[in-house]
Amino acid sequence: MGTMLQMNPSTLVLARADLVSLRLRGRGCQISCMAGRLWVTASGCPKDSMLAAGDEVTFTGRSRIVVEALRTATVRLEMWNGVRANARAAVPLCGQPLGLQQ
Repeated sequence: MGTMLQMNPSTLVLARADLVSLRLRGRGCQISCMAGRLWVTASGCPKDSMLAAGDEVTFTGRSRIVVEALRTATVRLEMWNGVRANARAAVPLCGQPLGLQQ
């Protein structure tokens, strides 16, 4: 997998029902569930994502993302500016699991 330009990762531990809200403003974001279970939704996306340990989703563009812990969970957020250096991930769809991008 390629590298991300100007990457800024954060790892958070969320208690059940804790929320994290992000505004992309043209940036990209990868959300990874390290432990527990997460619900992820983004403005403008018709489908929400449910993530278990080991799952991740990628968002790009301009939207608001909300992540909720369905039980105690560890989440890793990676934000980047610019183009992601990965030929498979030219323009990820909102909430599309990484393994299913085309």
